[in-house]
Parts: sequence; structure tokens; C-alpha cells
Amino acid sequence: MKIIENDFLNVQFGGKKFDIITMTHVLEHVSNPEKYVKKIFDTLNYHGKLIIEVPNFESWTSILTKGYWLGLDMDYHVSFFTSGHLLSLLKKYCFRIKATRYFSLEYSTFISAQSLSSMIIKSGHDFFNYLQDLDFSPLLLAEAVFFFILFPFCFLINLFLYFSRRGEVLFIVAEKS
Repeated sequence: MKIIENDFLNVQFGGKKFDIITMTHVLEHVSNPEKYVKKIFDTLNYHGKLIIEVPNFESWTSILTKGYWLGLDMDYHVSFFTSGHLLSLLKKYCFRIKATRYFSLEYSTFISAQSLSSMIIKSGHDFFNYLQDLDFSPLLLAEAVFFFILFPFCFLINLFLYFSRRGEVLFIVAEKS
């Protein structure tokens, strides 16, 4: 297996085409997502699949918690997606949508519980930041308590919203046509 550490737009594949390309929580980090979608289309074989997942700007906690929504992550996220926006972008490049979901076992419940905890405590995602950097803050313990109290409820709400447009993530499987 060859690992290439470079921006996808700068990588030359020498005409090689792929059957599957995945972009899990990547597209929200780039300033011009359309360029990436175009290059992906050009890099896929006919009937090749694109599997993509991004935070859902229309999620229930995005609407409820507003600036406390973890999916905003203004330090790192530069593009934000609604299902209509992302589906339109994929269709513009002749992708056929094969599946759309609004739930991720890895991200949905965590984003919801963290966003709600931050809103209640009025903090800046201290628990999430601690998990990444082990950076202790005075609000960390209070936020962690709320996080674990809210976690099972958030899991059930996200399962309920599995097929709605209000889940925490947009997960799309698209096929090059």
C-alpha cells in the first residue's frame, strides 16, 4: 500500500482510474469543494463509486445549538453542507446518487451530545478538546457530566432521525455515470 501525503488536487495518478474513492470528513476542510468533486469524477472509472460523509448543516443540533454546534468547528471547517447543496454539487458532475443517510455510528451521537453539553455549560467544546489534546479546563468536568447524561438520549434521537434530513451527518454513496 502506498500512502501519499499531499492535497488530492496536487496528486497525479498518471491516468490511473479507481473503482472507489472515499472522503470521510474531508470535504468540509477545503475552501473549494467543487474542484475536489470534479477531480474525483475524473479519477473514477465508469460506474466507480464515491463514498462521502460530512457534517450536516441542517442537523437537529445545528438548528438547536447554533454557534455551539460541534460541526461548525470554525478553526478547521471552511465549507458547510446541506443535503440539497451536496446532492446538487454531485449531480452537477453527473453522479447518480445510490444511497443517502443521515446517521453515523462514529459521529452522530458524539456531535449531538457535545453540542448540547457545550450549549448548556456555555463552553467551547472543552470535553472534545480534552479528548484531542488532553488540555484541562475548569468547565471540562461539568461538560463531561452533561455529555454522558445526554449521550443515550442523543443516540436514540439520532437513530430516530436516521432517514430524515436532520441527522448529524450526510453520508452519500454516488456512482459515476
